[in-house]
Amino acid sequence: MLDQIKQVTDPKELCQQYIGLEFKKKGNKFWSLCPIHKESTSSFCLYPDGRLYCFGCSFKGDAFDLIGAVLGLSLPEVLKMVAADYGLVSDYNTDQRRETSHKITAQRKQRELIGRYCQQVEACYIYLVGKYWETRAIEQSVKKLSDLNSEYVMAAFELQPIINGILDLLSSEDIEEQFKGLQWAGRINLWKEPA
Repeated sequence: MLDQIKQVTDPKELCQQYIGLEFKKKGNKFWSLCPIHKESTSSFCLYPDGRLYCFGCSFKGDAFDLIGAVLGLSLPEVLKMVAADYGLVSDYNTDQRRETSHKITAQRKQRELIGRYCQQVEACYIYLVGKYWETRAIEQSVKKLSDLNSEYVMAAFELQPIINGILDLLSSEDIEEQFKGLQWAGRINLWKEPA
């Protein structure tokens, strides 16, 4: 049955349909955010021959393996589901289909939330890097001792280590650390979540 299913399916379409992956073509490969581990940079690769590999978590397999891993289904369950959706079998029960549909929807929502969170962390990081360089420019504009009496200059000097600390948290791979960075930036009015 696997060979028959492979003849009528496209790995990229399967990943998009069942997992909601969005691919970007680079050269002869397609790249996406990995649905197995949380990331903000695409490290998940679909090769022209249908093989999948993640350079972040080392997942490897094909579209059927990926669907099973993400949805928590065995390979026979995945094959039966795909075969039923492509009209190759008719004995796929509606309770199984409904359960699988709920899993797909939940996974998609989770990936969307993670994607929005990663975008927020990245946007905050970029914004604060700009703020950091603004404070550096103010610091370097100091030409004489009396310039240090300016509230504007003093604020820039005080803000630099704070921004550095927040940037360190935001650049962490640990989501809890990133969240602390967003909270800290929000508490001191350096960042407000975009509407």
